[in-house]
Amino acid sequence: MKKIKDKNFFVAIFSTIFLLAACAQSSGVMNLGKDTYNISVHAAPARGGIPGAKKIALSEASAHCQSLGKVIEVQNMSAQPSSHFSGGTADIVFQCLAEKETNRPVYKSAPNVVIENR
Repeated sequence: MKKIKDKNFFVAIFSTIFLLAACAQSSGVMNLGKDTYNISVHAAPARGGIPGAKKIALSEASAHCQSLGKVIEVQNMSAQPSSHFSGGTADIVFQCLAEKETNRPVYKSAPNVVIENR
């Protein structure tokens, strides 16, 4: 009887750890100003890490714009490994615009060097 309890205990621990590892947290869409929004998503390795966080964030942002009858135009996207938990985080600043207001986006990498002229 004791062995069954021990086995159930380990199954419960493993299940809890697996569920925590398979998590993704989203800040939800936050309004930054007229037609401009931000979303931040953390995805555990089981949810894809950085690529998974990007996918979830873009899906939520696009769904938000569609709910307004508009289309998404990404202004800025950054992603990095999480500092406190394993996995990755993606931050997206986007606008929800009418189809005729959108432009073809030009994506550029954020500079990783700052030159200071004194």
